[in-house]
Amino acid sequence: MSSNAAAARPWAKAGPEVPLPAWVTGPAGVIAVFALYASVHALLRLTASPNLPQDDVMAVLYSQTLELGYSLRQPPLYDWMLWGVERLTGPTLAGFLLLKYALLTATGLFVYLAGLRIYRDRTWAALAAFSLLLLYQIGWNIHEGVTHTAAMMCAIAATFWAFTRLVEEGAWRDYALFGLALGLGALTKYGFPVFAAILLVAALPQPAMRARLLTGRMAAALALAGAIAAPFALWLAFHDHDLAGFYGQTLSSGAAPYWQKAGRGVFLALRSTLTFLSPLILLVPLIFTGALAAMGAGLAEALRPTRDLDWEKLLLQMALAALLLMLAAALFTGAANFRMRYMHPFYLLTPLWLIAMARRGQRRAWQPALFIAVSLLLAGVVLGLRAGNLYIGEPPFCSKCREMIPYAPLADALREHGFQAGTIIAGYRHTAGNMRRLFPQARVVALRRPRVVPPIRPGDREGQVAVVWDPRSEGEGLPKGAAQQVAALGGSLAGREPLTVRVPWTHLWRATGYRHSEWKLIVIDLARQ
Repeated sequence: MSSNAAAARPWAKAGPEVPLPAWVTGPAGVIAVFALYASVHALLRLTASPNLPQDDVMAVLYSQTLELGYSLRQPPLYDWMLWGVERLTGPTLAGFLLLKYALLTATGLFVYLAGLRIYRDRTWAALAAFSLLLLYQIGWNIHEGVTHTAAMMCAIAATFWAFTRLVEEGAWRDYALFGLALGLGALTKYGFPVFAAILLVAALPQPAMRARLLTGRMAAALALAGAIAAPFALWLAFHDHDLAGFYGQTLSSGAAPYWQKAGRGVFLALRSTLTFLSPLILLVPLIFTGALAAMGAGLAEALRPTRDLDWEKLLLQMALAALLLMLAAALFTGAANFRMRYMHPFYLLTPLWLIAMARRGQRRAWQPALFIAVSLLLAGVVLGLRAGNLYIGEPPFCSKCREMIPYAPLADALREHGFQAGTIIAGYRHTAGNMRRLFPQARVVALRRPRVVPPIRPGDREGQVAVVWDPRSEGEGLPKGAAQQVAALGGSLAGREPLTVRVPWTHLWRATGYRHSEWKLIVIDLARQ
């Protein structure tokens, strides 16, 4: 924003400084705070249970091998990174936590670096980075349910930071950074290109940004991005994957009447916008009493022509464009599946705008201190609830309580019945993923949700093969496709009766066996069959 523009906006003047220690407001301080936050949550998780959670069980199955692509569901960058981490940690929970929290810390750092260019103030930039933890999907859901999304978050923040450099400096290295971030981002999740399109379209109305976009250097940056994403794109093409159909199926809400789907899509788009940004979007106007007026003024200016470089307006226009895109998709196509967990490409950067509105709306010196205190209180509440979820289990903390499932005794039962090395064929992903954790040298096949069949390795046909499944969720009979997988190894399940393994759960104070898990298993020694 130019000095003339700032003079025309008296409400844009910054109030007293944010009461953060000086060491916190530099890049090293931001990294340290995120690292401390990550360490506390990682330690809590590691001491509670070694089980792999909801999304990690899928990723650990894909990362058995290094491939150009694994599934139509997700691009492969996260799986590649996980494969690399597992060379150091093995397929363990520790490796997942290391990768996840490193990506979260990098996301915070890139938001901070972008904030420096937006606010020209270290303390507000640091506050913007820390405010990411006041989004439900980051402050809560990331701890148990995020894999590829963590990589996309980092790519979004890095791409926006690279874009601020490109606009303000415009050197070749800035375009190269932007192209690199775009290319890697395209390999994180399919939502990333939507973010990139919104960013570039929203930037075009500003002359200072348009001048940087419509150049040969930008064409070179886009070419670099395309070259990075090309191998996976070719993999999709050669494997005859219907990406457009996948998008349509993801956003569809089934065979409901058009207007019912459209109405549901509008409702979910509005609800997910609010819930994704909560509680941050509620705390800012509650604590910074002038923030609502600043937001109203920003909305009034959103569609007016801009001569001066205005990052705050760009951030607002990106958020509005995202909302309009979802509403249009709902009204014109009936798309309805706008879940909160899909909102990262649309609103991950909106906290930068909300903190800008907090800065404009600050009326008292104590308001930032109150904001920080409330943020710390909420972080403590989240930590307490996670401790209850992980250590206590049971309603109201959890229902399936997968962190408490006793997989180690199942692994012991497999060993007792002759399985040492070879192939484990499991039905559901939770059993398959946790068996790979407990048998890191084994080849693990999952038969459903997702179906993952790694290549047969030399020696697999001379080892053992174990078939294991949960009869309560998969049925008493063999999982579909298990016989074919055993046959591919040269074995047969004909005439073999499964054994039943019933394992009681333990608890901090409840009697052992208050719940139990049950599996069926068959173990075959291929060398002796």
